[in-house]
Amino acid sequence: MNLSITNIGLYLTIAAFITFYFSILATNHSKITPNK
Repeated sequence: MNLSITNIGLYLTIAAFITFYFSILATNHSKITPNK
């Protein structure tokens, strides 16, 4: 039980980090693209 709760928390943290990372990536891309 404890292990599965820890795994869920870990997956949520990773998912949040990936979402945050791609959101920054998309923002940088949309900033760079118009300059070309």
